[in-house]
Amino acid sequence: MAELDRSKRARPAPALAPLDDAEIEAKSQTYAAAQPFPHVVLRPAIDDDELRAARREAVHELRADYKETDLFKVYQVPQDLGTIERAAPDLAQKAPALLRVRDALYAPRTRALVEKVTGCGAIDPDKMDLSANVYAKGGHLLCHDDVIGSRLVSFVLYLVDEDWGEPDGGAFELYAKGDDGEPEPRPCARLYCAWNSLLLFKVEPGASYHSVQEVRGDRPRLTLSGWYHARDGRDGAADRASTLGALRTPA
Repeated sequence: MAELDRSKRARPAPALAPLDDAEIEAKSQTYAAAQPFPHVVLRPAIDDDELRAARREAVHELRADYKETDLFKVYQVPQDLGTIERAAPDLAQKAPALLRVRDALYAPRTRALVEKVTGCGAIDPDKMDLSANVYAKGGHLLCHDDVIGSRLVSFVLYLVDEDWGEPDGGAFELYAKGDDGEPEPRPCARLYCAWNSLLLFKVEPGASYHSVQEVRGDRPRLTLSGWYHARDGRDGAADRASTLGALRTPA
């Protein structure tokens, strides 16, 4: 199986678009100063042609399950892309470009870049944790903070149509924390989807509250989203303070 994987993915993994020292410092300052919690967008993230190939594979080869509750509506690929070679080897062989993009997101150079930009500390080099998600018209995800276990930094890589605009919806919404420690009922900022952009944001208990705005148009909002985990784990408070099991509903 390993031989087949290597032959299908003979081309090296693409790298994230390089940043020089001055650009890294500028992005780091933007991340640290961002409100209501640290975040930054890197664009372009990856070679456009490589990402287009990955998008074609995601659209034509992956199969997503529809999940709906009163808190979210989303199509999600059931296989974790970090372990898809073991979980679904036949499917993995049909998506070499997608897996090259995955590998680029977790490459040593990328981890080093994320560590420098976010100041998050050492990232676990052995843990891949990401999935493909599709929000169709009406799809959304309500307010939560992403805190589970050893997560340090969340990322969202946008594979939306290249002419996706604000009217299409699906924005990443950020929530400030009120005096009672709970998120405010309305978002204080929105980051609109943009092709080949990589959003990074700090996972912080009781702070990194965010949601996905309802998709308004007929085109799907396709993303690869996941997490960079702490190499040596996080403290017990982070392990206990999960809100993904009980998402908060904005008023």
